Amino acid sequence: MGIELALTPDGRWEIDTRGLLEAAHEAGFSAVGLAAGRADHDAAAAYAATGLRCHELLALVLSDDREATLSAAERLAEAAAVVGAEWVLTVFQTGLTSQTADVIERCAAMFAEVGTRMAVEFSPLGPVTSISAGLEIVAVAGAERAGLMIDTWHF
Repeated sequence: MGIELALTPDGRWEIDTRGLLEAAHEAGFSAVGLAAGRADHDAAAAYAATGLRCHELLALVLSDDREATLSAAERLAEAAAVVGAEWVLTVFQTGLTSQTADVIERCAAMFAEVGTRMAVEFSPLGPVTSISAGLEIVAVAGAERAGLMIDTWHF
């Protein structure tokens, strides 16, 4: 397995999707993440035109509000299907509990139905603070439907 350069865009960048993808392609990236609000048929066409792929869709925020989280996951699954996103980045406002375990399972299942997976992001700034805590969530979601996203900024 070789090394791949993938770019996660900053939502504060003032650039349109096609311009971002063209710049990323010229810089040697092979994949670029995308904010869910930009995941449309024009974005899918821009990915195809540049030969890049969407490695991640940004982002599901798992909160205490079950219905809001599930509704967001449904919208993200639809958007991921449009652009062929491999992963849906998932961040946590609440940790793993018996109540959130069910929501995590349901969200991961929604993503799997459209061919994407949950990317579990741990961070020292939230309730899922370590690799081991993130792996517990991956186990709940199912290893075939989720993976652990490691961000070097979180160490």
